[in-house]
Amino acid sequence: MNLFQRKRQRPFIYPTERRDIELVMYARTFGCWDQARAEAWLREHSIPYRVVDISREPGAAERLLHWVGYLSVPTFIIARPGEDEPIAPPEPLNGRRPRGLHRGTLITEPSNEQLLAFLLDHKLVAIADNELAV
Repeated sequence: MNLFQRKRQRPFIYPTERRDIELVMYARTFGCWDQARAEAWLREHSIPYRVVDISREPGAAERLLHWVGYLSVPTFIIARPGEDEPIAPPEPLNGRRPRGLHRGTLITEPSNEQLLAFLLDHKLVAIADNELAV
């Protein structure tokens, strides 16, 4: 049973105090369902993130195309504060589809569970069991 299937006792997900890196979301001005869902999930858990809008910011779409091969949003990277590039090059796709693939410092169009795993790996969130958590 995974964390999102538990009914009686859902996990309490909270941001850590880590400040040497930040979560950056590559997004569009007019996003899609995946972008809206991911933003709602991040807000629900008070997880800080910064948006790079590929519709408005010069060079952002080209960077995303280089990393992913598509203009897929949301794409999340782990960056140094204020930077728009990953802290390390993402792992290569090697013919795999990018959707939901954890590539070290980058993940594209993740499910909530995949995004949680990505954030846990980078120690940007922690989990505490709490019967009152919703």
